Amino acid sequence: GSHLFIDGEHVVNNGDIHGNKTVGGTIELDAGRHALEATFFERAGGESMKVEWAGPDIPRGTIPASLLSHAALVYRAGDEPFERHEAKAKRGAQLFLDLGCATCHMTGDPAIDGQSPVAATPLAKLAGQRGAGCLSGDRPRIRFDREGDQEAVRGLLGKVGSLGLPLDHETAVAYTLDRMNCYACHQRKDFGGTHPKVAGYFGADEGAELGDEGRIPPHLSQVGAKLTSAWLQEVLLHGGTSRPYMHTRMPQFGADNVGHLVDLFPRADPPAPERKDWDISPDILADGHTLVGKGHLGCVQCHTFGGQRSLGVQAVDLTTMVDRIRYPWFRELMRDPKALNMDTRMPSFWPDGESPSPLLEGDPDQQIEAVWAFLSLGEGMAVPAGIATSATAFELVPAEEPLMAGVFMQDVSPRTLVVGFPERVHYAYDMQNSRVAKLWRGRFFNTKGTWDGRAGQLELPPSDQVLDLPPGPAFARLADIGADWPMAAPRPLGRKLTPERVPVLRYAIGHVTIEERLEPELRFGGSILKRHITVSSDGPVSNLYFRPFAWSSGGDQWSAPEKLEGGALRYGALSPAVELKLDGAATPTAVVGTGVDLRIPVQLVATASGYRASFTVEVSW
Repeated sequence: GSHLFIDGEHVVNNGDIHGNKTVGGTIELDAGRHALEATFFERAGGESMKVEWAGPDIPRGTIPASLLSHAALVYRAGDEPFERHEAKAKRGAQLFLDLGCATCHMTGDPAIDGQSPVAATPLAKLAGQRGAGCLSGDRPRIRFDREGDQEAVRGLLGKVGSLGLPLDHETAVAYTLDRMNCYACHQRKDFGGTHPKVAGYFGADEGAELGDEGRIPPHLSQVGAKLTSAWLQEVLLHGGTSRPYMHTRMPQFGADNVGHLVDLFPRADPPAPERKDWDISPDILADGHTLVGKGHLGCVQCHTFGGQRSLGVQAVDLTTMVDRIRYPWFRELMRDPKALNMDTRMPSFWPDGESPSPLLEGDPDQQIEAVWAFLSLGEGMAVPAGIATSATAFELVPAEEPLMAGVFMQDVSPRTLVVGFPERVHYAYDMQNSRVAKLWRGRFFNTKGTWDGRAGQLELPPSDQVLDLPPGPAFARLADIGADWPMAAPRPLGRKLTPERVPVLRYAIGHVTIEERLEPELRFGGSILKRHITVSSDGPVSNLYFRPFAWSSGGDQWSAPEKLEGGALRYGALSPAVELKLDGAATPTAVVGTGVDLRIPVQLVATASGYRASFTVEVSW
């Protein structure tokens, strides 16, 4: 998205998230100099920006550089050579002593170095004093930048005897991180982290495309419970890295400065007890090998393997996982990635305890253990299915059950779930805005532009039979049926799987909960999608409407739908043409304005467990 300002006036608004598009604006300018400001942001990849102009006798094109200028300030030292002034030099030497500079700084002059007439009051005698210096209420020579620091010093002096006692583990960690300025890049708990003003200097390989997760140094909260002592030592003392795609490298401070952190981190963040009785039978290893491969948990879609490229982002290598990570932390990561790191792109594999793989009876605990047993082989692991990329490696083909994948999709959002069925009818669900966005037939999806290095190739369904559903939520509460449809996204509630592994999409508008389940039905001439919808609430709900479709056609093109055998309605005068059959819902009303909206009033009925409405929408296009 981008904006253009001229002399402070907002001339072009090309904001929001979108692919490349041109937006113009007009302003009348007098001859002379004018301030021009272009702003730009990028979110989902494929970034570009170009500013062009046109005017009287000026053809449209890029503004010539010769017509642009910017202000510059140049600072120069005096041109005359420096001459030493003996009287000033003598006075400076005395001030160097009087101000205490010689206590810390060396000049090379033995008559000055290490000498200071400043007699510091012993710490024990400062307790409770509010006299001169840094404890004075006046502006001190030593400035405290953070509020409360001065009082903190006074509080410490009140128990100065404790200075001789060892620090507790967490304080000792914090002391080292502060002394070595680790907080300038890393966050631990609620302190430190990369400042927004310098975050732009942290880069990553273009192919990584992990967002901030792939370029900003990782947080250090619970790092002692996460990393093995061997890997902590490798990182702190030998430059070890598991993120080769990051351009920024951590300095090596040496064993004297940070070596003690190898033992200190696990003391401050006690890890859970490690499991010792691992089953590495051939069957367990085979299950683990299958689970990490394409078509099951699909770890190789993002993680490299023995230096070989993954199908998607080039995330941390699987072959070094057990050397670096403690199993209790790995187990929690697999179960709920966002609970450990809210910025991770790693998906939740077992929503509501349902597994994407039938292996080991779909039990999440057994599957995690099998994956860990397989990863324990390190370089001896067999290459999982899908790691060797080819021209067709990114083609997803549903075989015996529904297939799901997270992708970047053009005109939807960077968080899109595509769901494909063996019946060759599919849909895209906008997870960011909790709405079904597209339906299509034919091939399911080729994820090369999304997974191959995540180079920002926003994908579209590989079909010429795509039905775009209207933007905004599918449900809304309106003052009346013709009111403007709101665009605010519903609150996401995640998804669950049916025994047939069909996703149930869940979201909420206020206290109203909606569940949608889209399933195919084979029919002569091509499959249709049946959209099963359940709406529930704790109390009565009024003025709730469902909008299944909207067209951008002008109102003068509207004509009433054709009634088909079986009760379906065919909207053939609009493009694309749609057949719609409702089971358990009212007949839709067309709201005609700049386009055509179909809106259905939803009546919730009181039941023993609350208020509820259920209906099915059959869609053919």
